[in-house]
Parts: sequence; structure tokens; C-alpha cells
Amino acid sequence: MQDNNIFYCYSFRLAYFIKSQGTDYLFKSKNKQNNLTYYAFQKSQKLDQIIMLWNKLKSKEDKN
Repeated sequence: MQDNNIFYCYSFRLAYFIKSQGTDYLFKSKNKQNNLTYYAFQKSQKLDQIIMLWNKLKSKEDKN
């Protein structure tokens, strides 16, 4: 599996949302340079749709 096929997510809220939509992360780790936790997801059309939904919902939340 190549790195360009992996989506690295540093947002716990987004990672939880992706999981709630039925897509599990491949692994969870910490960035050695900044010690931040990230979640690695396999890129797919389904993941793209989930992220688009997240952005749509987030933009509505930001407007309120």
C-alpha cells in the first residue's frame, strides 16, 4: 500500500465522523515530529463522499 493511497487525518472529530459512517481507519499513530495523533484511512470514493458530507455539515455549523 502506497502512502498516496492513505488519507492521514489529524482531526479526532473528523476521524470519529468517518468511523460513524462505516469506514474504519487502517491504523492510529503519533507523528514523531510533533507528537500529534493521526488516523490513517484508505482513500476511496466512499471516503471522499464522507469528507464532502463533513465539509457540507461543518460549513452549515460555521454559519450559525
